[in-house]
Amino acid sequence: MHLLIRPQRGRGKAAALTSLTVQWIALAQACLRDVVEGHHYAVDMILAVVVTWACWTWLEGIYPPATSRMKARPKGSPPDRLNPWVLALVGGSLLVAAVIIVGGKA
Repeated sequence: MHLLIRPQRGRGKAAALTSLTVQWIALAQACLRDVVEGHHYAVDMILAVVVTWACWTWLEGIYPPATSRMKARPKGSPPDRLNPWVLALVGGSLLVAAVIIVGGKA
């Protein structure tokens, strides 16, 4: 996963961008192939890619991007406070999933 977010040491930005571009092209090609071949899960795959991309993008404002380096935590310091927005996002997602699961069995 780290190759999608930040370049490895010793690699230039151009190489990292090329790698990222190739990965996105391969993913798009796999999604399109499933649609053309008529697989039933093609829409699910495309939706999963869009939702994952959206979560990465939306959470950048809550958590710093992986390319920024954070200072090391001093030993004995208290843990970070839980972010209420992230907890609400997770709780809301679980609630929606529960409604879908219960509704699907009815």
